[in-house]
Amino acid sequence: MSFRTRFFALAALICVLGLGLAMAADLLPVDSVLTRIRKGVTPVQTGESEPAKLLRDISEFRNRSASLAADRAAAEWLALWDRASALDPSRVTSDPTALDTETRAPIGLRSVIAALPQPSVWPVLRQRAVARVKQKPDDLPSRGLQFIAEILTGDKTAGFQSLAEFERAAKSASPDERELKQFAVNRARAIVYKLYGSREQIAESFAAGVDAQARQRYSIPVEVPDLVGLAGPTKAEALLREAFRKPVSLHVAEGEATRALARKLALSEIATLRKAQWGLIDSVGNASLYEALQKRFDPGADAKSVVGEEAGPDTDYTRRQADTYYFLDLVIAGRHEDAERAMVRAAGGSGGLNVPREAMAALVRGGKNEAVYAFLAKLLERRPQLQAWGAYLEQAGYLGRSEEAIVLIDTILKRRDLAPYLRAELRAKRVDALLGADKVDAAVAGLRELLSAPPARDDDKLAQRTAAAIRLAALGRILKKPELSETGFVFARKALALPARSNDRWTTPDVLRDMLAELRRQGRADEAQSIALAEIERESGGNPAGAEFTAFMVEPAKRAALMELAGIYDSAGRTSDVLRLLDEVGAWGARDLLAIIAEKDSLGTPLGLMAARALKASGNTPAAKASVRALLDRLPGYDPAYRLFLELHAGEAAAELDRLYALDQFEERPLIWKAIALRAAGQYAEAESTVRRAIAIDPSDGEEGQNDRMRAYAVLADILEAKGDAKSAKVYRGAVAAIRLSEQADELHKLGLYQRAFAGYRAALEEFSDAYCIQSRLAVQLGRLGLRDEALKHYRRAYELMPESFGRVESHCFGCESVFADSNAQVVAERVFTDLMKRGPVRPQAPYLLGYLRKEQGRYGEALRLFRQAVALDAEYLNAWKHLHELGEKTYIEPSERDVARLKLFDLDPRQRHVRYDLNEVVDLAVLWRALNRSATDHELDPKFGQIYPLKASAREQDQALAKLPQEMRGQLQLYVDMQDEISGSARNRGTASTLARHALIGAVLGLMGERSGRDMIE
Repeated sequence: MSFRTRFFALAALICVLGLGLAMAADLLPVDSVLTRIRKGVTPVQTGESEPAKLLRDISEFRNRSASLAADRAAAEWLALWDRASALDPSRVTSDPTALDTETRAPIGLRSVIAALPQPSVWPVLRQRAVARVKQKPDDLPSRGLQFIAEILTGDKTAGFQSLAEFERAAKSASPDERELKQFAVNRARAIVYKLYGSREQIAESFAAGVDAQARQRYSIPVEVPDLVGLAGPTKAEALLREAFRKPVSLHVAEGEATRALARKLALSEIATLRKAQWGLIDSVGNASLYEALQKRFDPGADAKSVVGEEAGPDTDYTRRQADTYYFLDLVIAGRHEDAERAMVRAAGGSGGLNVPREAMAALVRGGKNEAVYAFLAKLLERRPQLQAWGAYLEQAGYLGRSEEAIVLIDTILKRRDLAPYLRAELRAKRVDALLGADKVDAAVAGLRELLSAPPARDDDKLAQRTAAAIRLAALGRILKKPELSETGFVFARKALALPARSNDRWTTPDVLRDMLAELRRQGRADEAQSIALAEIERESGGNPAGAEFTAFMVEPAKRAALMELAGIYDSAGRTSDVLRLLDEVGAWGARDLLAIIAEKDSLGTPLGLMAARALKASGNTPAAKASVRALLDRLPGYDPAYRLFLELHAGEAAAELDRLYALDQFEERPLIWKAIALRAAGQYAEAESTVRRAIAIDPSDGEEGQNDRMRAYAVLADILEAKGDAKSAKVYRGAVAAIRLSEQADELHKLGLYQRAFAGYRAALEEFSDAYCIQSRLAVQLGRLGLRDEALKHYRRAYELMPESFGRVESHCFGCESVFADSNAQVVAERVFTDLMKRGPVRPQAPYLLGYLRKEQGRYGEALRLFRQAVALDAEYLNAWKHLHELGEKTYIEPSERDVARLKLFDLDPRQRHVRYDLNEVVDLAVLWRALNRSATDHELDPKFGQIYPLKASAREQDQALAKLPQEMRGQLQLYVDMQDEISGSARNRGTASTLARHALIGAVLGLMGERSGRDMIE
């Protein structure tokens, strides 16, 4: 296998590989298990290629640049820049030892940017860059260096001049280079003007980008900024009209008002449009524009699309998206014959219809899903072969029409001309509908029929049938019918035992985990162990990157099986056997526990907790403490780890938990467990104060798993009881009991037993009616059943409870995510939140909730004003800052205000545990540098994890694999390991300069210089 083949195989593998109450009786002894999975070892060899020398020098400079005087730092950094500029790109990109793990790209100018010295050096760098350009005005690295220095020092006027120089150079380039250079200029212009330009300049930059793209051979959509927000509707209209007269496609990236204006103008200018603007049709309500575009640019489409014919493959995503929304518009309008043809086009060659989530939400808000349901019912009755059953059954469940769906399926199944695949598929869909209608006996009969034929390797429905078997086993547990479980387990065991198909084994880690989890829930840990061990021993389907990589890239199913073996021994209390697996198994795919510390078995227990328990039992308390602490760094809300943390730290637990809380003020778990420690010590007043602080952070507590949600209320009840306040304690116990009932109902819901789940939610409300999450969950589900009046009562109560249920962060539990989707419910929310705003004094939750509603309604200007009010009332209201930042995608917000939001989010949540944002468009890079440095200083107490517990045999396996590889492949593997560490969360935080190296402006300038980092290919 050539290096290039291996490189791309490895890159592909990186994208697809996942890092992946048992009884002790009848488990195999660990010696027997180890004998079956142990492998041999050999030592490692080392070496280094020439580009690694530059990488090492860059790394060394990063570590000491802060101690250098400005002149010396500038001189040394420029020397590194020159060495990187002189590298032969073809040699670098073909040499894996030249891969820079700091930038995740081959070494180049970006690597040097990632070693920038502190801002006090930047003026010196600029002076020397200007001097270089005077000496070599046509030298791209010198010109680019000056441009970067101008950006760093915030001189936007000089930056505009440098951009103009690059544009002149692009126009004078040879024909072969001109298009690529112009593309780089367009990209740089857009970002430079977006961040540094006035509103008028940003609009003018758009016009220049349209002109430039019109001259290109290759069609790339031009990004349209929020022109209405930038320049007003009159100027925006003029710019868009001019753009439509040129052969370019437009993509409106920001601004709902601009998007609406673009659609209106495209329709009015249809006769003179140079290109079909399919990208403008990205929501319902645009049928007239679609039909005008089709008539103008694709008049033969109807003749090509006849129901029953197979549509050809369509690689144009924007056209496929437009087709889907047009289909929905036709259904809503009742034009069923036209809708049939449109559905075939929208489905493409696969025949499957995928309705975008946002489109379905819009249908729900507008009350139009009834029309979709009626159309699909009639269509499928005539054309059952069309792959629209999923969408139909979804709407049937939403509208409470599952019994109608059963009748339709039964009618179709009586036909004798059904293809075998379609008959099998409809039987499976029938089971879903029966369960939804609570016809459990009929559903079970359907599952038995589905599993009547034994599993076969060539069965193209094997994965679905095996999932149905596991579902039957779970239903047997829920219904207390062990014979059903046995039927399901027998089928699934046989299916999992089938030989693997080369490079295409149907089974997935999820199917395997579901089977193992269900066996263990039913007390059949010995069977789970047997299946897991058989999976590890199974002959591999083949590693696409080569057998030499298997020590680093364990197949996901095998890794899941290995995690399960550890979990089974851990649950059985056989902690010494867990340690032996860690020490003696060579197939962990890691050198140290830290790399896989948060990976879980099928019941959700992470390996780090298993290891910490085992290390504690063995007397190795320091290693146990390190393991549980590292696990909490990765899973800061994981309660079982806190329980062990308390045991390990005994009398010092409260102080240690204070240190944990200081690292993340939006994670309430350290406060909850500190309260537990204080209660145990008899310090009831401080314990109560502490747990109430925890509740205030996130009263809804919706992100925790079963049996852990609302733990703070259970702790508060314990404390109140200990203080003698049994009456208050009873209230909180009722809240916890209600949540536990609702969690049991969640499992029924996931199995498809919707009516039983709703009964469970109602029972939970009888326990405690003041739980926002139960009220909202029930409201959403009642709405889906078409019980609108009853749903609205629960929506009102949910909205009334929201102010007390939302802290500075809120986490939505299962079923609560779409609490604002119903248009009728929005009217209720409007009244509740508006009334809340009128009361005094105004709490920050009041404008926040009304802003949240306005955002869902598409009233973005009002939402922006309300979120501003919320953060003015509480500068640390994390989720208000989050929504304010996100609104920049919907309406124009000045770059300076977006910077404030970004940097505040970074200040409040630097590790992005609670919100997502990026820093690559912050305008002032010096301000960004200081913020990054301040965060690093503030978090000096962050734990620095190196080795937690060496996986000895696994490390030896990797050494053996490395010894067999050519020298040039070792750097590639190191890059893979580093990337996996970062993806899994175990890698260190990247440095300040490394963050700047990923800034959009820096990337645009490097593009002007022809720098090809390769990051897109690797990431």
